[in-house]
This record gives sequence, C-alpha cells and structure tokens, in this order.
Amino acid sequence: MGDVLNLNNNESADVAIAAEPVIGPCVFGDLEEFESVPLDRRVMVIGGGICGITAAIDLGNAGYQVVMVDRLPSIGGRMLQLSETFPTLDCAQCTLTPRTVETGQHPKVTLKMNCEVEKLDGEPGDFKVLIRQKITYVDWNKCTGCGTCVQKCPTKSVAMFERDAGRMTAIYTLSPQAVPNKPVIDADRCRYLTKGKCGVCAKVCPVEAIDYEQKESFFEVNVGAIIVATGFDIYDWKNKMPELGGGKIADVIDGLTFERYLSASGPSAGAMVRPSDGVEPKEIVFIQCVGSRNPEYHKSYCSRVCCMYTAKHARLYKHKVHDGQVYIFYIDIRST
Repeated sequence: MGDVLNLNNNESADVAIAAEPVIGPCVFGDLEEFESVPLDRRVMVIGGGICGITAAIDLGNAGYQVVMVDRLPSIGGRMLQLSETFPTLDCAQCTLTPRTVETGQHPKVTLKMNCEVEKLDGEPGDFKVLIRQKITYVDWNKCTGCGTCVQKCPTKSVAMFERDAGRMTAIYTLSPQAVPNKPVIDADRCRYLTKGKCGVCAKVCPVEAIDYEQKESFFEVNVGAIIVATGFDIYDWKNKMPELGGGKIADVIDGLTFERYLSASGPSAGAMVRPSDGVEPKEIVFIQCVGSRNPEYHKSYCSRVCCMYTAKHARLYKHKVHDGQVYIFYIDIRST
C-alpha cells in the first residue's frame, strides 16, 4: 500500500498533506515524502444545464465554494425546452425547476450568467480564469425581476427559446421560471439600440435598471478545479441536409421544436398543431439518424439517443392525437 493523502477541510488553509508512510511498496516509486501543494477549494462549473446544476449542488453540499458560468441569462439549459422526460414522461420543468431554484439559492453557489470563459491559466489546484461579462443592458443589481419591462415592450419577434416557433419581446427572460429571473435586451431587436427610438422599458422600470450605455467587462476568478458541462448544440440539419426541406417547408421541424409544441408553456400551450396552419395533424413522420451514421453529412457513428427519443415522441403524439398515425423512418432500431 502506498502513502495516503489526506485533504484538510479547513477552508482558510487547505493543502494536500502526505500522511505517515505505511509498510508496503509505493505505487509512485521510492518516495520518502510528498511535497505539500496549496489548493484553492473553489470549483468552477462551466455550463448551467442539468449536468452543471447537479455538479454545483453536490459540490456545494460537500462544502465547496462553486462559481457557475453560463453564456445564457439563466440556468436550466436544454432541459428547460423539453416537454416531458423519458422513460417516466415526467414534466421536465416540474423536475428541473426545484433544482434551478436550489442552485440559485444555495449559499455555496455563485451564478455568473451571460458570461463566457475567455482564457484559462494555471494547473490543477490553482487555475486563473478570465471571464467575459456580456452586455445585458439591464443593471441586475437594481432589477427586482418584476417583469414590467417585458410586459410593456412593443417589439415582438421570433423566440429563440421556442426554436423560432413562438414570439418574444426585445427585452426578455428565457422562461417564466428563469433563474435568475432577470431580463436582458437583445441589441439586434431593440428599437432604441438600433434606431434610437422607443425606450419604453427604461420609462416603465420602477427602479431605473435599464442601462443602454452598459459596456462589456472582464474579470478573473481563481479556482482549484474546473468542471466542463457545456452541453450540446443542435445539428445544423437545415443547411447540411436541405433535401429534408427544413426552413422551406413550415411543417418540417426538428425534435426540440416538436418538444416546444408539446410543452404546456410552449407556443401552442401544449396543443399538437401544424406550424403552417395550426391544425391538428392526423399523420406524422419521424426521420431518424439525421446527422449520424453518414460521414458525408456529419458523423459516421450512431448517436445512441434518437431511437428512444423518437419512441418518446411517438408516445407523446399519440397521447395528444389518439386517432393519429405515426410513421418512423430508420436505418436500424437500436433501443432497449
């Protein structure tokens, strides 16, 4: 048996200390003693999805200080966009919201939203991370999250959170259950920032939190360890597989957009409707392996998720449209 490392849990003087040597061969060679290494007990979690949330809560409960960084204005990630989760078909937001609230209120967790990691230096136990704070045009220190600005904003455009299936205002929160529940302004859609007109949100804000002159900023954080939980982005199937009709045929959508239509908080309030005319579809086709098992388009290997994902979608569709007909196009069914 080799020497045993004990971690001192005193936050004010945390070092890795070699214990007294015990009899037996050392796996590290013939070492008489270890050198003490200072450790920073703060941990950075990059990504605020369900994986990052779980890591942050577990670390916080274990006594570690956690800094969570996410590029979006609120935590929750892709799971917030799901309607129900496999295999129990539980409401995704009912499952996730208690976890996001717990993360936001945890005394050991600090949220750095609308931020991106720009540079990383150091080594395990002592990392220096440069973070870019993106512009929100809202002073979150003043904002109370009352939502008046969102309600009064006259500018409506397609909603990114709804996968372009719904509408959103130029000042917005990602979802009604957003944590933190603080809005941001989309500079490309805001009339004041693009044309110098409007300014309604600044006029109605009771605490004067709107700041059109806000600038991008940078700050550094020292941490001892980093967990990368950055999640995923949707495959660009509309451009890479145009033969499917994505972007040209309104009723050809991806799985995440389908989830938003099924969700009670989605653009159709959970009703199963066609995007083109709002009519309930009596027939639906699911196409599997889009972007996988074909190196000509993207990846040569199986995604390992789309078979069961499609099975879930087929069940949810039949729950909504009892007399509907489902067709599934596949290469192989790889499900258990």
